[in-house]
This record gives sequence, C-alpha cells and structure tokens, in this order.
Amino acid sequence: MLSETAQAQATATPQFRDAYDAASEEAKHAELWKTFLNSLPNKRMYHIDEIINNQTNFVAELRETEQMYLLPLSNPASRILEEDLRDNFLWSVFGPLPDLIEVATRLLEDLKGTQLAITATIESSFYEGQDGQDLLVGLADKFDVGRIFTKHLQNFGSFLFYSSSTEDMQTLIRTELQRNPRFKAFHEEQLKAPKARSLTDSLTAILKRFSDYKVNLEKVLEKTAEHNTDRIDMKEAIAAIAKLATEMNENAKKLGDQRKLDYISSTLEPNASSLVLKLKDPKREHIYQTPVEFVTRKNRGQKIELHLLDNYLFMIIRIGSENPDDEVVNQDHLGGTPIMNTGSSVKKYMKAVFRKPIHIDNVRVSLIRPSSNRGGEIMGHGGTSTTNDNLSFYIKDMANTETDVTGTSHVVYHLRGAVESIREAWQKKIDTQQKKRAAVSPLALINLMPPVPHLSSVTIASDRLLVADQHAVYMGMKESAFRFTHLMQNDVLGLSDAEPITQIDVVEKYDLLIVLAGTTLYEFCLSAVLQRNKGKHHYNQRKIAKPVSFFKIGVCDDKLLICAVGDTGLRWQMKLFDPNPAVMKASFFGMAAKMHLHKDIFIPTAVTSIDFLKLRVVIGTSRGFEMVHMTRVGADANSPLLDNLDPNLRRKGILGREDLKPCAMFRTRESNFLLCFQDEAFYVNKNGKLLLGLPEFNWRGLRPTKFVYFAPYIIAISDYIIDVFDSLNGDLVQSIVAENVKLLHVLVEKNAMYVSRDGGQPGVWMIQLRQ
Repeated sequence: MLSETAQAQATATPQFRDAYDAASEEAKHAELWKTFLNSLPNKRMYHIDEIINNQTNFVAELRETEQMYLLPLSNPASRILEEDLRDNFLWSVFGPLPDLIEVATRLLEDLKGTQLAITATIESSFYEGQDGQDLLVGLADKFDVGRIFTKHLQNFGSFLFYSSSTEDMQTLIRTELQRNPRFKAFHEEQLKAPKARSLTDSLTAILKRFSDYKVNLEKVLEKTAEHNTDRIDMKEAIAAIAKLATEMNENAKKLGDQRKLDYISSTLEPNASSLVLKLKDPKREHIYQTPVEFVTRKNRGQKIELHLLDNYLFMIIRIGSENPDDEVVNQDHLGGTPIMNTGSSVKKYMKAVFRKPIHIDNVRVSLIRPSSNRGGEIMGHGGTSTTNDNLSFYIKDMANTETDVTGTSHVVYHLRGAVESIREAWQKKIDTQQKKRAAVSPLALINLMPPVPHLSSVTIASDRLLVADQHAVYMGMKESAFRFTHLMQNDVLGLSDAEPITQIDVVEKYDLLIVLAGTTLYEFCLSAVLQRNKGKHHYNQRKIAKPVSFFKIGVCDDKLLICAVGDTGLRWQMKLFDPNPAVMKASFFGMAAKMHLHKDIFIPTAVTSIDFLKLRVVIGTSRGFEMVHMTRVGADANSPLLDNLDPNLRRKGILGREDLKPCAMFRTRESNFLLCFQDEAFYVNKNGKLLLGLPEFNWRGLRPTKFVYFAPYIIAISDYIIDVFDSLNGDLVQSIVAENVKLLHVLVEKNAMYVSRDGGQPGVWMIQLRQ
C-alpha cells in the first residue's frame, strides 16, 4: 500500500499513470520518454533526444544503402559489374561501409540502452510512488552522453575514408553510369522505390551526419549544469570530434590540391621553371590563385594566372587552346628554346610557366603608384592601398639579381590589381605562408650583436664570443651578447694598419689563439689574451707562416693540425702544422720553440677549400678536389678525388675542366661524399664514382662560395642569400635574405654557425639547426 506521501506524488503527476496504461511495451516506453521530456524545466534532454533520433535515422540510412546498393553489386551472380573491376569499384565507392554500420549501431545501442534504463526507472518508481520532480531531474543528470561518445570515438576512423574519397567516388559512379548499361539500369530501378536516394546522395550524406555530432553535443553541453560530472567527458568528446573533423578537412583539401596540381602539371610545358615546382610531390600544397594583368605592353591582354604553392609563387600564361586539335602558338617572349613543335606527333601544351618561379621565402610585395611627373612608376607606401584602380603592385624575387625592365635589380612580377581586395588578399596569403614556414623552418636565427664595421671573423673561446675586425680582437661578456671588451689591437700585436686581421680561431687544447693578419699567420697564448695580461712579449706572440691566404683547423692522421695555404707568386703552398707542444723544436739560435711543420707541399694552381679525412687532407683547386695523403711521399702522396675513368662523370662533363671552383666537401652518414662547387653539387662514393639516383644541386644559379653541412641539410651561402636544401631529396626548404652576408665561424658539434649581414636586420647572427 502506497504511503500518503507517495500517493500525493502520484496524484501530482497523473500523466505517468496514463503512460503506463499504454497497450504495448514499446509504445509504453515511448510515451514515458515523451512525458519525461515534457516534465523537465531544462532542455538538455531535448538535445540528447535529438542525438538519439539522428543516430537512429543514420543507422537506417546506412543499412538502406547496404541493402539497396552494396549487397546487390557485391553479388557475382547479379553480373551488374564486370568481374575484374568489381572489387576495386566496391572499395573505391563504398569503402568500409560495413564497419561504419557496426560502429554506428553500437553507438545507437548504448544511447537507446540508457534511454530504456531511464524509462524503466520511471516505470518502477510509479509502482513505488516515487515519480516526483526531483527524481526526474536526477534521471536527466545521469544520462551520461559524453561518456557514451568517448567510449566509441576510437572507432570513428571509418569516417576518414569518406572525407578523402568523395570526389573520386562521384567520378567513379558517374563514369560507370556512362559506360556500363547494366549498372545504369540497376541504378534507375533502385530509384523507383519510395523515398529512394541515388547512390551518390546516400554516400555523401555520411559526412553530413558526422558534422551533426559536434553541433548537437555542444548544445547538450550548453544546457548541462556545472556540477554534472559528464561535462568533462562531453568536452573530451567534442575536442576529439573536432580534431577528427580537422583531419578530414585536411585530407579533403590535400586531395583537392593534388587533383588541381595534377591538372596544372598535365597542361604545363615541361621546362626548368615548371620542373622546379615539383607539382606531383604528395607534400605539395596549392594555397591560392587569381587571374592577374601583367603591366607591360608586350603581355597586356593575355591571360595570366598567379599561383601560390606552399613553397613557390609562379605565373602561368596560356600558349595554346584547350581544343587538342588546335595548333599551339609559341610565345617567343617566354625566352629560351621553343616551347614545342606543332607536329601532330608532339604533345600540345596549353600553358607554360611565365618568367621564373619565386621561392616563397624570397617574396617581397610592394605597392606601386603611377608617377605624375616622370611618366613612369615610383614606389608607393607599403601596407595600405587606395581605391585607385591604376594602383598596381610589385612582387619581387629577392634572391635574383637580374635587372628587370622596371630598372630594379631583382626579378619582378609587376602586376595590376584592379580590385583592392585582390591585392590585399595576395599580401595576406603571402605573409601567412611565410610566417607558417618560418615557424617550422630547420634553421633558427639568433641576433647576437649590432653591426661591427669591417667585421672579419668570429670564434668561441671558454664559452665566450671572440670577434675580430680589421684592427682589433674583442671578447664578448658572458652576461650580455651586446657588451664587448677590447682584448688586443694592431699596435699590441706589433702589426701595422697595412696588415688587417682577416681570420681568427682557437685551439683550446693547446691554449692557442691563431690570427691571420695580412698574409702572416700568428699564434698567441689564449689564456694570456683572455686575461689581458700583455707582458713584454705581447701574449707570447709567434709568427707561424707567410704568405698565407687562409687557414683551417682539423683532425687528420689522429693529429690536430693547422692547415695554411697561400700564394707564393709562382705557385701555391700548403703547410700543415702540429701545435702539440710535445713535438715543438727549439730554433737553432736558442730562441722560443717553434710550431712543428708536419708537411710542406707546393700546389701548381690556386687553392679554394680545405677539408679533412681520416688519413688525407682534401684541397679544392681549379682542377677539382685533390687528396694529400699524410703518410705517403712522392707521386703517391697526391691523387684526384674523382675517378677519371667513371663514364657517368664524363657524361656530366666535370672531368678535364680547368675552370672548376670547388668550395667544400662533406662526408654523409652513409659514408658518401657530397662535393660542392660554386655552380653545382653532386654525390660520389669513396672511390670517386658518381652516385646515380641521389639529388644534384645547381644552387638556383646563385653561385654560392661558402657551404655548411648540418645533416640532413646542406646550406649554401652566396652574397645575399642563405639557401637551405634537404640533402636527401634536393628540395629548397628555407631561404634567408641577407645582403652582404659573410660566414664567420662554424660550430659543427653544435650545428650552429655565425654570420654577419648588412640588409634586413644587420649585425652578427648565430644560425642554429632546430632540435
């Protein structure tokens, strides 16, 4: 028998008693659920109910697609699809549809199970007289929809297939309808059913259902009380769905970009400018494009498109008709060899890259305003444009010094932007892409100090920066990179102004500071210099060698050696010194001990580089790289690095040249050698044979003179550009504009180097490989 309180509660909520009297069990629970929703002041459960209804419809749609299309097409007996094409068509169109049905069904079962548990509790409480408002609110709070979604999210990967294959699926279905009459008849027959949807509509609806999850969960979260513990799970589920949606969008964009790039590639004449873009690279991204008008009389009226990739900006000009039967018209203003012959046996390309592509790191955009007094054009203020339709803009290639028709010293895209929004859009897209690349670029730039006039060299001693200009050596203070103190000047060194300091380095193991002043190489006691304890012997100064053009310190034959090379007038001389005090010898007159001369070699041509191997010193001359063996003498001591009998090197045309400018040689992790010349670079093995299949470099025609290797990157330094190439595939991954750049010092063990530059942000910079 009900208590008086329970009877009062039951009387207060008679609608539950009416719902209980429904004829069938299913109708009873449905009516109880509906009454339950109407009895709640908070609308949270309405949004949960919407999720349940949407999921019910979704499962029904998936099963309908399976029954109407997938199963009949999968049946070999139906003979709707050709046997050899059936499996590929079914996977390309339907993908993991059975798996998706299972995932969606399990999610629905958990949602329905919680729903039935609530209605069962309401039914039970009716018998016990506990159908009051507090009970209903408590049941609503216990519907943990966030936990349910979090449980099933790990299986949502099936949705990724449909985000990346929608366009391919539509193309396949459209093609099959056109070529296969049996499939067309089958499809038309299926559409005769009431409320039937086409195969394409059935499959594209999957992505719409996925997007509804996040929207509906956010509605539930908004109506969920702060004390409800399910808020944490809901936030986690929403974040996971958003992450998956982002991945789906990226996949779809990547696939769309690749299709667009494949189309562009198929229409472009293959020349050096188009090949550098690597349009078929899966990593390539197409960012933006618009038609533009090039501001020259020669090109006025022609159709030109401006395209922005993740790594290059380039223009395309139409050179032929889209009709393959039309004759292609060659454009002689494109320069170089003719684009193609117009014979019927030669492919007729519709478009060509106009001018040279510009690497995104080197792009600079400036607005141009017509000049009223000179008939030409002058540079306007950058940033904000006016509404004047005659206002145009320059896109400059800061890595190229060719002179353009405008009189500037850079390759220029001089474009007329008739619509202000287009100009601003290009500026924004380029800025965004440059910032995006800078955030993930392999090299990081650290500003160390302001410009130093006539800066010549930098090195590290006792964790302090030593800087040399033409007249003095300075030491940086540890607490500040911008505070330097004089260590020694020319008068202290006993040098004259006619002997400027050009290079310094240290051998901390033997407490030595090595200074090249003019053509004379000196050694000093490093500790005395750092303590500025001059004494009467000027920091134990000793003259090592003369004449010297440059020197390098390295390890060869298990010895730390100082290699100095110089021009004697008739020929060049290379001297190798061992700075180990244990092997020094006193002079004949009993004066201070001299550095031991380990090897002295005369070289008939100028030396441009020095590198160290285990038992050989490799020098670069106009004849290429030559090896000097440390333990051999006579004719066997010297030998060329390249194999003169290698047919691949002969075809390359590198052998026999007398105008080579070798700059550096690097040993890779695979024990191969990367040989860097001023105009090119390539790989050889330990026997000096050209390695085929590995990238070759032409340095974009910039002719760099200094190179640094921080695996896996090769860094080429020219007068105004620092280019960073991936040594594994040859891609240009970063380009730093730096006017009058000079390599000062390399710390191989720290993957860092010091450079000075005048343009941009002038000063001394440390450039380090990001970890």
